[in-house]
Amino acid sequence: MLKKNKIVGYLSFFITLIGFIGLLIFTSECLSAAKKAIDLCTNVIIPSLFPFFVFSSMFISSGVCEKTQKPLGKIMRPLFNVSGSCAAAFVLGLLSGFPVGAKTAVSLYERGLCTKSEAERVLAFCNNAGPFFILGTVGVGIWQSSEAGWILWGSQAISAILTGMIFGHLWKRHDHPPKTYAVFSERRSPLLKSFYSAVGGGAKSMVPICAFIIFFAVIVALLQSFGFIGTCASFLSKIFPVLSEKTTADILSGFFEMTTGISSLGNGTPLVQGLTLTGALLGWAGLSVHCQVLSFVYESGLSTRPYFYGKLMQTAFSTAITFLFSMFFTLPAGKDVFVNYSASGVSALSPSALFALCSAVSVFLLSLFLIISEVTSKKIRKRS
Repeated sequence: MLKKNKIVGYLSFFITLIGFIGLLIFTSECLSAAKKAIDLCTNVIIPSLFPFFVFSSMFISSGVCEKTQKPLGKIMRPLFNVSGSCAAAFVLGLLSGFPVGAKTAVSLYERGLCTKSEAERVLAFCNNAGPFFILGTVGVGIWQSSEAGWILWGSQAISAILTGMIFGHLWKRHDHPPKTYAVFSERRSPLLKSFYSAVGGGAKSMVPICAFIIFFAVIVALLQSFGFIGTCASFLSKIFPVLSEKTTADILSGFFEMTTGISSLGNGTPLVQGLTLTGALLGWAGLSVHCQVLSFVYESGLSTRPYFYGKLMQTAFSTAITFLFSMFFTLPAGKDVFVNYSASGVSALSPSALFALCSAVSVFLLSLFLIISEVTSKKIRKRS
């Protein structure tokens, strides 16, 4: 164990030293990558994610999960082997994007609304790219086609459901049930307190998310500048001749930072191959997103193994499903496959417009859930 710790220590020192040298040698490349990442965070990430963080937190604090736990459990338990309260993490993960689903799952566990094993099972399939990103940035922006966006989002949704169904019954772990559910009126926080907590928690959550996006943008720039990605791409393209060296380099970039790899894939990659690999990267999500999720998971004490197993499973499903769908998909004649993704789709909206749009969607979803839960709770009270 001591020898292993020494090796890890030396390796960490070596990587850090290389990083410092790279920052000094490739200063302009790193600055350019960091500026683009900051622009992405300011104009897209914060306006699109922050409202969902706030309203998802208020949604959980409102007590809706407790009120809908029993009726939704009739769907969630047979399908995913989790309680009905976990439906919030799954739905918000599909509609809101990375990493809202994972953050919601952790919040449910911390509030005692699900067991530890249930939270870990949900983490395996609830963290997905949102429709704003897939339909707007990827579909319209990169592939210049709304059909491509719908294919990719449908593939993500189906692969998440399949992963949840399979993984939910594979990850068997015996643990104690959550703390006895408190009466709804006792568990529910005052509205003003919930609002302050939601806004503060949302702002706090945005810091590591943006930090990891910027950091991994610089890491990818360093790997490209050192020639590491190019060398690995050249080697792997010989092993897998169906992939060109350029396509392999795009995949390697997307392994670290999803958006970078996807935007490059749209530039000159054959349609079926490009869409299939885009689906694979969306299923994998990238190390940048994984680090964002781990920043929430580590604090909760949940195991990270089911999350990574689930993402690997989802990557395989997403690749296969996207390939099958893309075989029946053709671009309209006369359209270029690639356009500048930052100049169209959702990314073309101003930060204020994007923030307003996402806030409106968040309010609508929250209101819809509240109405459904109120109707459901009334029916339950009448039966009892």
